[in-house]
Amino acid sequence: MINCMSTKRLTVSLPSYLYDMIKREVPERQISGVVTCMLEEGMYAKKCYVKESKVRAVDRFLSWRGKLPKKTAKQITEAIRKGRM
Repeated sequence: MINCMSTKRLTVSLPSYLYDMIKREVPERQISGVVTCMLEEGMYAKKCYVKESKVRAVDRFLSWRGKLPKKTAKQITEAIRKGRM
């Protein structure tokens, strides 16, 4: 882990199950440090810290296509109208 004096505050949205897991597993005063360590390890392991071209990002996004449930155009339109998918 890289130690530095300068910090920035970031608000993120997490799925409920991750939030609950963090609150259950990590002592309250250590959450930032644990999350920082996990992000650093994950980013370096997957090399996410390297800025990628837009084309590569689109390819990664499209690779999820086979893993996601199939939706009809009608279902997608209804979800957009409701504000969710």
